Amino acid sequence: MIVERDGKIKNFVKEPFYTIEVEGAGFTAASERIKDKAHAEEIHAAVNGKNAVIKSVVKQEKSASAPKLYDLTTLQREANRLFGYSASDTLKYAQNLYEQKILTYPRTDSRFITEDMAQGIPALVDSVIDIVKGANLPITKGGEDTSLNVPFGAVIGNISVSQVTDNKKVTDHHAIIPTSEAARVNLDSSPAEKNILMMVCVRLLSAVSPKHRYAETVITVESAGHEFTAKGKTVIENGWKAVEDAFLTAFGKKKDKSDEQDEKSLPSMTEGQQFTASAHVKEGFTSPPKPYTEDTLLSAMENAGIEDMPEDVERLGIGTPATRAEIIETLLKREYVIRKDKQILPTEKGASVIKILPDSDSIKSPFLTAQWESDLKKVEKGAISANEFMAAINHYVNKAVTENKTVPDDKKSLFASSAPNGGGEVLGKCPRCGNDITETQKAFSCVNRECKFALWKDSKFFTAKKKKLTKAIAIALITEGRIFMSGLHSEKTGKPYNATIILTDDKPDSYPNYSMEFEKK
Repeated sequence: MIVERDGKIKNFVKEPFYTIEVEGAGFTAASERIKDKAHAEEIHAAVNGKNAVIKSVVKQEKSASAPKLYDLTTLQREANRLFGYSASDTLKYAQNLYEQKILTYPRTDSRFITEDMAQGIPALVDSVIDIVKGANLPITKGGEDTSLNVPFGAVIGNISVSQVTDNKKVTDHHAIIPTSEAARVNLDSSPAEKNILMMVCVRLLSAVSPKHRYAETVITVESAGHEFTAKGKTVIENGWKAVEDAFLTAFGKKKDKSDEQDEKSLPSMTEGQQFTASAHVKEGFTSPPKPYTEDTLLSAMENAGIEDMPEDVERLGIGTPATRAEIIETLLKREYVIRKDKQILPTEKGASVIKILPDSDSIKSPFLTAQWESDLKKVEKGAISANEFMAAINHYVNKAVTENKTVPDDKKSLFASSAPNGGGEVLGKCPRCGNDITETQKAFSCVNRECKFALWKDSKFFTAKKKKLTKAIAIALITEGRIFMSGLHSEKTGKPYNATIILTDDKPDSYPNYSMEFEKK
């Protein structure tokens, strides 16, 4: 997924587009995107300075439901977006809070609580407000005034626990919420853990708050046979957004761009109203997809292949809430990807690994793990045996390895850059199979991987003697089978000695070894 996204970004060719903006009395209406500049200028000429009429004014009351409680993945995503924490760090902070009995169990994929917990939520909300007040977050209890005028007194009297309660959507563990112990703990010495706690506290308050209600107005303008649209938004009741906005403001964070839609109220207009259009052409360009951040990557992993999956699949996407952070960290440790600021980008090695895998191989598809999850469910229900399940996996692995034992010749060059000095330099012919011996980062080895001939640079034989297996030594061993060396270190006596090192290669199914020959006195 990361390599595919990077390829789309690198191969992206931006294209211009044009919109016609018409200025009215206190508002601006715009056309749809137009690809052809000449056509855009033609429309501009037709409407600029001409009569325009309000074709329709549509007002509609809408609402946005309160957000669900956090599961691990959504907590990791938002912690990355707001504070730049990696998924693994967020899990570590949440785990520490859990072990201090401040948060509930973090490795959960549920965003709800069970019905038997519901009666304790009002008291917990009351306690959480005290925690938030202690953190100097401008949300208050009761009817007290605040610097942000957050109407939280009304919210407290009208909390809806049913919004966060659903037995059917709780699997092994319920959503992440604070515990009653949280108010007794001082986290000033652990700012990252405090931030995570504040996120969870504020999310609980938001999740039980009323809907965010607003009125949306859409005005359609017509001029010279062309239509233009203006949208406005007026808040009726801020609801849960008052809580989240106060949190973001207190921590100096920006709102989501998706929340920063045009919230300007439009002037009062009536159908049939006319005005003189003042129009101009605005040029824009298409944008490439954005590189993954841990926030967007976690979301993509969670939803990978979800649209095409069968309805009866037990678990969708890639990994679980408890394993996705480790998957990302493993890619980083193996140098398949790198972190650059908040972005997750593929390395040359990572891109090469993806290129070398067969296009038809299901190992690159989330369907493989989805199928295994489905089969595991069958094992649980007794539909198939554990042995049958493992036999199918063994069959898949054996088939995949058998069909892909060697690197295709046209793709061998993909990994040349992993060798020092640019890779590809032939040091000699393999004593076993006659193919080329080249230097890689870790060894002097045969290009035929089935051959298994390799002289490892970190060989204990040489390190014990305080000698480095250099290119010159490797060439002598490959071509002559031996080399005389002086100043070898004796582990027994600690004194230096001289000997001829002989390449011993009498086991074709394993790597070669070494022996020594001493001068006769």
